[in-house]
Amino acid sequence: MTRAVILAAGTGTRMGALTADRPKGLLPINGRPLVAHQITNLRQAGIQDITLVAGYRAEQYAGLGIEVVVNPEYATTNMVASLFCATTVFDDPKGNTLVHYGDVIVEPRHLERLNAEPRDIACLVDMDWIDYFRARGEHWRDDVEALNMGEDGRLLTIGGAAENLQHVHGRFVGALKLSSLGAIECHAHYRQMLESAADSPGALQAIRQQYTTDFLQSLIDNYIAVQATLIKRGWLEFDCTADYEAAVSWFRTKDSRFFDVSSIPAMEPGL
Repeated sequence: MTRAVILAAGTGTRMGALTADRPKGLLPINGRPLVAHQITNLRQAGIQDITLVAGYRAEQYAGLGIEVVVNPEYATTNMVASLFCATTVFDDPKGNTLVHYGDVIVEPRHLERLNAEPRDIACLVDMDWIDYFRARGEHWRDDVEALNMGEDGRLLTIGGAAENLQHVHGRFVGALKLSSLGAIECHAHYRQMLESAADSPGALQAIRQQYTTDFLQSLIDNYIAVQATLIKRGWLEFDCTADYEAAVSWFRTKDSRFFDVSSIPAMEPGL
């Protein structure tokens, strides 16, 4: 059995007016909310048990046909804190769990490949990402992050600014796979981090404001292996207004250079 957790608590401030009255996951893409595409693709990948972690305007996620839990501290925390709000996953780990960012769409074939990864902790890494980033706008280099892998595909570094493209072996797509053991390891590591910072409010808050890449790097630094599952294209990110406008245009013109826009229906009953 595989479960999925969609991290969708953020306010989406880089979307400007587009998210003034709704969470980013409800922005329309090809006639359907962004989150509907995510749910469809997870289901096409064979994953029916889906939990969404909401925060900003959480009430608007009602009626999706999936479990919705709320990070009540979404305004002062970040994705890692939201992840561990999905207590059903970490209190009773069973099978695999796919962790899916709330602002990406990933083709089902890549989700299937990630789910089949034999390592306990793995993340999707795109090896053919540069043309996609260039197509997202003139400031694409501002969002490039360091990512280095060993010859065996294990991550050595992830996150933070890249000095140059030679320090970028691929792009983290925003999807993770945790086996039941991987979930236990991650939860134990997070609890240990919180306990070690219990007497320092500043350090505690810094942990609760970690990005996923920060947490993955902390795992790596503590000799917990994180494997890269390698793909080429087949995903879209919605980080800012320019990303959204580009994706809307690609769906409208049926441009599948970076994502197979024909792979998901425009409408689905109930979503």
